[in-house]
Amino acid sequence: MSAVAKRLASPGCLNLASVAIICAAMLSPARADVPSPAAAKASGATVCPDQRADVADPEEAIAFCTHVIDGKPQDSKQLANALVSRGKAQYVQQNYDAALSDANAAIQADPSDAAAFTLRGDVEDDTGKHDAAIADYDAALKIDPRDAVALTSRGGTWYYSMHDVEKARRDYDAAIAADPDMAFAYYQRSRLETDRNEYDAAMKDADASLAHGARNHAAAERQRCVIFEATNRFDEALKVLNALISAHPDDSVSLAYRANFYALTKDYKSAVRDSGQAIALNPKFAWPYVLRGDATRQMGEGDKGAKDYDTALRLDPTNLDALIDRGNLRLDSGQTDLALADYNAALARDDGNSAAHFDRGLAYEAMKNHAAALDDFTKAVALDPSDADAQYKQGAELKALGRDEDALKSFDAALKLKPDDVDAIVDRGNVYLARKDYDRALADYSLAVKLDPNSSAAYFDRGLARSDKGDQAAAIADFTTALRLDPTDVTAIDDLGEAYAATGDDVNALRRFEEGLKIDPKDVPLLIDRGLVAQRRNDDAHALVDFNAALAIEPENAAALYDRGLSLHATGKHAEALKDFEKAATLEPNDPDNLYEEGKVLHALQRDDEALKSLDAALKLKPDHVHALVMRGNVYLDKDKNDLALADYSAALALDPKDGIILFDRGLAYADKGDLTAAIADFTAALSIDPKDIDSIVHLSEVLMDKDDQAGALSRIESGLKIDPKNVSLLIDRGLVEWRSDKYDAAIADYTSALQSDPTNWAGLYDRGLVLHRQSRYDAAIRDLDAALASSANNAEVLEERGSVYFDLEDNTRAKADLDAAIAAKPGYAEAFKKRASVREKLGDAAGAAADRAEAQRLDPAAAPAGK
Repeated sequence: MSAVAKRLASPGCLNLASVAIICAAMLSPARADVPSPAAAKASGATVCPDQRADVADPEEAIAFCTHVIDGKPQDSKQLANALVSRGKAQYVQQNYDAALSDANAAIQADPSDAAAFTLRGDVEDDTGKHDAAIADYDAALKIDPRDAVALTSRGGTWYYSMHDVEKARRDYDAAIAADPDMAFAYYQRSRLETDRNEYDAAMKDADASLAHGARNHAAAERQRCVIFEATNRFDEALKVLNALISAHPDDSVSLAYRANFYALTKDYKSAVRDSGQAIALNPKFAWPYVLRGDATRQMGEGDKGAKDYDTALRLDPTNLDALIDRGNLRLDSGQTDLALADYNAALARDDGNSAAHFDRGLAYEAMKNHAAALDDFTKAVALDPSDADAQYKQGAELKALGRDEDALKSFDAALKLKPDDVDAIVDRGNVYLARKDYDRALADYSLAVKLDPNSSAAYFDRGLARSDKGDQAAAIADFTTALRLDPTDVTAIDDLGEAYAATGDDVNALRRFEEGLKIDPKDVPLLIDRGLVAQRRNDDAHALVDFNAALAIEPENAAALYDRGLSLHATGKHAEALKDFEKAATLEPNDPDNLYEEGKVLHALQRDDEALKSLDAALKLKPDHVHALVMRGNVYLDKDKNDLALADYSAALALDPKDGIILFDRGLAYADKGDLTAAIADFTAALSIDPKDIDSIVHLSEVLMDKDDQAGALSRIESGLKIDPKNVSLLIDRGLVEWRSDKYDAAIADYTSALQSDPTNWAGLYDRGLVLHRQSRYDAAIRDLDAALASSANNAEVLEERGSVYFDLEDNTRAKADLDAAIAAKPGYAEAFKKRASVREKLGDAAGAAADRAEAQRLDPAAAPAGK
């Protein structure tokens, strides 16, 4: 009898996931009845009956055959026959060591006994030595190629242990051809065909099994019942089982089958009743314990289920279904390690069990061990390509590992098998969303909503897609529906708030964030998003409160560190901001934004060499990072590296030609380099994008003045003052145009207006001092220049001008002191040397005067050799 036959004789649990895997009490056709030991002794029998006889009572068979063996028959074939018969009885009782010993002894006694090799193959298959089992079946068939029992046993090992469908089918076909009356071969082939969804052929073979084995009527009828269940003919299945139990109320196997039927139809109370009756009839029958465990687990009575699984495994330690289902119970209760132990034990017994691989994959998924989960789901798919759930889970793990293209293939395969699988549809939509394929993502989410209008996940994910696509109104509608279906979903609350914020509706956004934080005050995304609203409203004080709270919960949350860094930077706390950006960059070394902000803060701290390193690193990660290019350009500009600055600004403009800020910055670089025409072009282009850009107006007017286009400058200044009548820079610049036009009073009026808005503006004070000097209003000029130096200490231009005023006042000592200070502040200042030459001459220092004039002319060859 094969390992499969043994499992049928002592059924294990029917795994509810596959009605095709069944249990039955069906043996090979009987050749003779085994007499009792008492009858054997009374008759003086010395020969054990045919080794192929049914084992109706294992204890009596063992006792009788032991009596024969102890008589030491001289005929080796008789001895081998007795050993095989006793070995079969030991095998039925799962006494594998004793059965193997008898099989080995039988082979030693008669190497030509095919049944002995078959028996040894059965033992080897049941103990996991499948290759050795195949070798022994091959040996039996070498002795008798038409041995239908060996063929059927080998077919069972090929199918159930080696998972080779074609070889198993070939052996069953050969067994039937060799012995057309062998009911068990028809039965086994029917089971294979049921597993392969070949239900017509399976029913035909089940009927043939009935026709060729009256003794096995119940087993064949139960097989027909399984086919009825697989084809959703539940009334017929129940009719068959009721008839069997009515005819044989003490048939524990049929009761177990009916318990399984009730479990399949979710009548768990009836399943518990029937499995309990089966246990009462046969307390050593493992399968009903597993069935009852499954039913009570479905009823929420996991403790009872655990006890039943433990009992089943005590009776049959290798029971795959008990191991798998106990593993499932443990996984459901969060005992992941114990669940893995059960799945591992099941797979050590049968690595080709697709259900065990699938369930172990779920355990690894719960542990976020995506690589291991993928490996198990992939094996489950290979073992059963028709398992839509395994195909879906394989796709989910591929997605988790970033293998989106492969994930889509798995989701497509799952949906081909199960087109209405909402989870697979939603997850496929998620892959499309990650790839920014919004139309396909929305199509999947909408299909999911149509199939299951109560799927909050489908509405939520469709909301994400619509939000990403920019349709915030539709996103708000979807998030709202998701929350109606699941009002406590803080993630949906958060995203609804984000959608409101994206529309500028901060009131509703904050209201949603508050609602979410009432449900979970420690929800970090909600805290961060509330902080972002405050940050956007320039309320960095409140933003910092939220970011600090988020980081108190998750100190290494890179997003919170980044956002807090922005607020710290905005409030002038550059050193603290730098720490946040540096930590964020350590946590997410591949995020160029962290490095960009790090460089930006370093620039604010005047640590420009370090800033350049950070910005270089950001651009290495993302060469098209426009902001990093602009910031690096700004650093180069401050370091007077105009060509490098211009290269970065131009690269940024190639990426974003319509960015007025970049045009403005490049205009500054051109102006600083002295390319006034290019500067004018950039400032003008910036203004074409934003005609109210005051900074561009200011700098354009100044460049026009430098080009001596006073009319053009004045026109731009007037246009700017219409936009901002109190703009200090524009008032000062207009004053400069007026001064150059000798309109001193008008110039002073503009400087005065500017200084009313900004009393410490050194440029306004300096320029007004210049005009007052020209008007010979020396005391007023000195006051303005003193005030300018208070705001801008050691400013060479202001010092030189004040020195000039003192010179005109003939206070040459003070004049020289100011000019000395101007030269110290700006050693290359030719005008200061030129003016000091005049002062030294007044002081009688002819040699010093000559030296200053020479230095002035060296610094500026166009300077006059003397100057007053």
